[in-house]
Amino acid sequence: MKKLLSLCIFVLISIMLVACSGKSSGDGKKTIEVALWDENVSAAVDASIESFKKEHPDVNVKVTYTPFAEYWTKLRTSLGGGSGPDIFWMNGPNFYQYVTSDLIKDLEPFLQGDEEFAKENYYPAVVDLYSYEDKLYAAPYFVDSIGLFYNKKLFMKQA
Repeated sequence: MKKLLSLCIFVLISIMLVACSGKSSGDGKKTIEVALWDENVSAAVDASIESFKKEHPDVNVKVTYTPFAEYWTKLRTSLGGGSGPDIFWMNGPNFYQYVTSDLIKDLEPFLQGDEEFAKENYYPAVVDLYSYEDKLYAAPYFVDSIGLFYNKKLFMKQA
């Protein structure tokens, strides 16, 4: 799973490199800023960045982890002010709010010339989740699900 996450983040960063403007640093390199909310993935993210740097030595990657409770406020404020990260985690519940506020860039123009990226390689439900008006705004890189477990006997007693 760790290797898959690393590969997916590497692919995500590679795709988004084309889409982001990047910021110049003092050493003349471009810097890509990445915002995430879960430091538990830092080992996979760090490995992905090392792989990315082998192919793109002229690019620095700066990762900022913000606790989930503060993440969405900080992200919306920074994006709205024009100083937000180039790459960031998004989730389904917040996607519509961000895309309709023009805080997320349409990726279609960047993906059209990319022979390595194909929407067909992803679960259709995830592509649909991050599409708006038939345009993809986020590169899905993993799928998770939520399950509900309950004690059926106890539930039936209460009914």
